[in-house]
Amino acid sequence: MTAQNSANKSVFYKFLPYYLNKVKYLRPQLIMSIIFSVLSYPAFIVLGSIGCVLEADCQRLTGLYDGVVSNATNEQYAMYIAARDKIDLWSSFMIAEVLIGALCLAGLFVFTFVTTLRSFRYLYNKSVVDMDMSLPVDHNTRFFGDLAAVFTVNILPHLVAILLGQILLPFADFSAFDTQGDTQAIVDAIMGPMAFTGLFMCIMEIAITLLLISFCGRLAEACVYPILINFAIPVIHLMTINLVESGVYGAVLYPSAISTAAGSAYPITASSPLGMMIMTLYSMLSIHCKGSVSDCGPIFRPEFGIPALLVTLAYLAGAYFLIKYRRAERVGMPYVYRGMGLVIPGIVIFAITVPVSYFISINVRGQEDTMDYYSFTQNNIPGMIIGTIISTFILYIIMELISGRNFRKFGLSVAKWAGTLAACALICFGLNMANGFGAAYYVPNPDRVASASMSYYNSNSFGDRTASLTKNQFRIKGESGDDILQTIREVHDKIPKNNGDGASDGKYVSFYYVMKDGTQLERSYSVSSELFGEIRRKMVTPEGWYSSLFSLDEKELLNEGYSINNIWLNNTVNVGSNKLLDAIRQDCQKINVDFIESETSWKYADLYYDFRNEGNQKSIGSSMRVYDWMENTIAYLESIDIYVSAQFTGEGFYTAFILKNVSGLDECELFGQSEGYTYSETMRMMDREEYEQYDYDMEFSYGRTTASNPELNKLITVSGSFDYYSYSSDRDTYTILLYKAYDLTDYAANYQNRDPVHLVVPPEYNDQAEALMQSCLVQEYIPEDTATAETESTYSVA
Repeated sequence: MTAQNSANKSVFYKFLPYYLNKVKYLRPQLIMSIIFSVLSYPAFIVLGSIGCVLEADCQRLTGLYDGVVSNATNEQYAMYIAARDKIDLWSSFMIAEVLIGALCLAGLFVFTFVTTLRSFRYLYNKSVVDMDMSLPVDHNTRFFGDLAAVFTVNILPHLVAILLGQILLPFADFSAFDTQGDTQAIVDAIMGPMAFTGLFMCIMEIAITLLLISFCGRLAEACVYPILINFAIPVIHLMTINLVESGVYGAVLYPSAISTAAGSAYPITASSPLGMMIMTLYSMLSIHCKGSVSDCGPIFRPEFGIPALLVTLAYLAGAYFLIKYRRAERVGMPYVYRGMGLVIPGIVIFAITVPVSYFISINVRGQEDTMDYYSFTQNNIPGMIIGTIISTFILYIIMELISGRNFRKFGLSVAKWAGTLAACALICFGLNMANGFGAAYYVPNPDRVASASMSYYNSNSFGDRTASLTKNQFRIKGESGDDILQTIREVHDKIPKNNGDGASDGKYVSFYYVMKDGTQLERSYSVSSELFGEIRRKMVTPEGWYSSLFSLDEKELLNEGYSINNIWLNNTVNVGSNKLLDAIRQDCQKINVDFIESETSWKYADLYYDFRNEGNQKSIGSSMRVYDWMENTIAYLESIDIYVSAQFTGEGFYTAFILKNVSGLDECELFGQSEGYTYSETMRMMDREEYEQYDYDMEFSYGRTTASNPELNKLITVSGSFDYYSYSSDRDTYTILLYKAYDLTDYAANYQNRDPVHLVVPPEYNDQAEALMQSCLVQEYIPEDTATAETESTYSVA
């Protein structure tokens, strides 16, 4: 018996009776779809509209009651309480609707799968196939009639519910619930891109289910394999990309960084309904529900929407031809096409093998260091291999049993499993060893880049007190249209991109790209000292330095018309940004590699500011370092009464400490001990809890003097600013702390006097620093004897 029938192929008028009969057969699913659809979007909007009215009324009564609180009547109070009760009742209904609506949307997805199985039941039900194939309809009528019935039963009610929700949405003003518009943005996102994405997911589910059941000849396989493959496709898609990427020289892998890993996973939107759902939810959450179709719905971006449409059409086309040419007499067998008994279980096994191969690869290549606290060690490799063997064997045998295999052919099943697993392992090995099939040499075109950054780092400077200065690490960044992007590309092009060309000088260059389609790319290379020097010269330029001053988010604000405002250091000044930015640009013209060689004597102050636009909307506050060589910037700031230069000269400061090899301290203890207070007395004056130790625990030598000391001022001139206390074991490090506080009482009472200027003395001036410290010594610490020798202070508090 074949799929041919006696119907004339041109008799398409029989489509309508066949279609209506199939819809009638699917009537239970149609009723459930209508119920689910009504309880989802329309019910949500109707309840939301009611809540908007109640909330607005409650806010009106709240304002009335608050305005006459001293003279409120009993009637006004009763109206206020009644309004609050209505809001509480509505809130309980709304919470229930959100839960019910979510379950109904899930029900629509499940019933789409069920309806597709029932509509095409002749593909796996032997008793039905004889009856269906005897009908006087051709393949086109049967296929498109069944498909149209599925769309009518599931997709049409879903679409009507979305459109009805869209019609009702303008009548619901959710602004009553907040002042920032977040609630309205969330509702717009749900009713816009999220809703239509859910509809498209159901369409893709029909296509992929139909493709897979066209291979199957029995109900068990038709039910199980579409579910398994739906999970397997996004796993294979994403992890295959990661596996190939892990074999790319210079690849940086962050499996534990959700934002980076998920941001590079957008392509799975186009391959399966599950991948589309995952990336749509990530897209919405990652941009804080801005409500934009392009942000909240990846399928509305052409780079993802068009592939998703083409893949769905390909699934349907594949199902059409597979069903057309399948032999009807093979219904009742596990698979109607020979070889699919190896291919479909092989896809499931491959979905397990790929992630394991990826983790093995990053262990063998040493890339597990990028995985933060999820780091694996090479000792895990045997466990991962054994676990994969056992789990795939069990799963394969279960799939064999589903397909009707019995234990009399157990040996054949084991041989098929072993061959499948070996083939998957070989494919994974080939993918990993291909060096990205050319991806290693890929350098993004600036026209496709939304933003990018490039940094260099000299690991040989680790532990040195200048480790964070630009001689050892520096980053430049830019957005689409910036000239910096071309510089980044030129440097990236020049770096060798295969393992044999790498250097081990401890010098690294890293690149990070965010593409306009939302995907991300990161690379890090070890380079030679010679190439490192060339890269520094390209990066350390006036344009590169200026780009490093602002984050990409701040640059975006500036491009959108925001200006720097509300500047503060020692006082607050409201002023626009144009003159400040012009002054900074002028100062940046000094920057080059030779100039930063003197950076150990640079001094800086942290300037704080806000961004504001014409509507006076404020962004999150930010900060910038102003260095002592930025004369134009300093002059402009002082013209608006922000005195930065005092941070570089010690002017306006009174107390000074010079410390030797300090690694950490509680600064109030410097004042307390040097003034003769006990530890307990110091803690009481600071109004602090006294901890277990009952004495000072400062394991370093230090002295105290005044900020006006001529010898100290000589050291201040040559010293540079730094943020933290650190010293090298192979040489002494001297630190200068300047305070505006006169003594401990002043330090405790005036919070603004507690922030010190922190300077580090260059090593070549260590002798002068030691002599100054000895001249005003408070404590000398002797590590060899693990004892502290207290000396009489030569400085007396005024």
